[in-house]
Amino acid sequence: MLKLLKRKFIIFVTGLVSLVLLGVVASSLWSSYLSVQSSIDSVLEEGLETPLTEAPSGRSRNQSNSGLFVVTVETSSSGIVLATSNASLSTKLHDLDQIIAESLDVEKGRGYASDLGIAWKSRKLQSGNVLITMVNAGDLYQSWERQSIRSIASFIIALAAVAIISVYLADWATAPIEEAFQKQQRFVGDASHELKTPLAVILANGEILMKSHELSAKDRRWVKSISDEAEHMKSLVGELLQLARTDEGLVDSSSFAFRMESIDFSDMVGSASLEFDALAFERNCTIETELQEGVLVNGDREWVDRLVKILMDNACKYAYDGSQITVRLTFEKRKNARLSITNRGEPIAPEDLKHIFDRFYRSDNSRSRTDSPGGFGLGLAIARGIAEAHGGTISATSTTEEGTTFSVTLPASLNVT
Repeated sequence: MLKLLKRKFIIFVTGLVSLVLLGVVASSLWSSYLSVQSSIDSVLEEGLETPLTEAPSGRSRNQSNSGLFVVTVETSSSGIVLATSNASLSTKLHDLDQIIAESLDVEKGRGYASDLGIAWKSRKLQSGNVLITMVNAGDLYQSWERQSIRSIASFIIALAAVAIISVYLADWATAPIEEAFQKQQRFVGDASHELKTPLAVILANGEILMKSHELSAKDRRWVKSISDEAEHMKSLVGELLQLARTDEGLVDSSSFAFRMESIDFSDMVGSASLEFDALAFERNCTIETELQEGVLVNGDREWVDRLVKILMDNACKYAYDGSQITVRLTFEKRKNARLSITNRGEPIAPEDLKHIFDRFYRSDNSRSRTDSPGGFGLGLAIARGIAEAHGGTISATSTTEEGTTFSVTLPASLNVT
């Protein structure tokens, strides 16, 4: 649980900061691009507005305020050069014909020859001739591209740094939660252990009183009620202890004493199905098994068996009289074992389904423990804890048409052939 919380924290922080950085980098690059484009446009427009025979004051006719090399030519409608702002144009611009051809073909009157690094803009004169201004914009665009590469590299480095920092922040932020969680588990475990002794005394005394011949029928009824409630409390304490152990495995599986071994999951599920045949028979139900042979999983045999029996018990208790319970066991891509148990009973409402694995949760809060087949609302919470402590998952679906299905996925054993 804490690992999932840390993972979500890291993803959230890294994602949030990356969005901010991405916005800053993108806006900076876009602003730079617009600035480059504006400079080129102003130079081209200035070249079209200045007569070929006139040079701006204080600079060469072929040099703009921004230092760009500018050439303006006047051509006929057929592309013949009639006049130019640069007498030595033929030696400086060998690809003039290509630019002129493009300018005469393009209706929008502007363009960029990327292979030459030349931006141009044209205007049709009243005489029918075409005035074309060209500028060597390649250096500006290359400079912008280099800036883009540097910005992207900086973004990646910053993002990696944020991810590393967020890992340490996640440990720091969840440290109080982990400490509180561990204290809670110790309290539950210690309290449960402390309750076992007085409960054992109450049950023993109740059993002695029930065997006494001096006890009246009226008093016997009260003693039986005390014994029944003590038994229920004993069951609750046992489930709390199991829940505390699964929580311990979720917090720190390295310190949790799992007796890991390769388990024949097919044999375990088959044995559990036979064991619950009697309970199903009491409700006129049948258990149908579809088990793939040789399914092996890694886990603690006692805990995995507890997981299977919780789901089997739940399916039998909530099945309609005379219905069928289906147990399926298969491989998933040869990496995971998937156990699905389906029964036909009252469907679980969608709003209850998402809380079905929460501890002490009951889908019908108006029912008491005595008028429903359920227990204390801890069984499925324990099942989820066992599955997750073994690196697996558990889920539930429920519809009127398909029935209610609880599915568990556990990592397959490496000994699978």
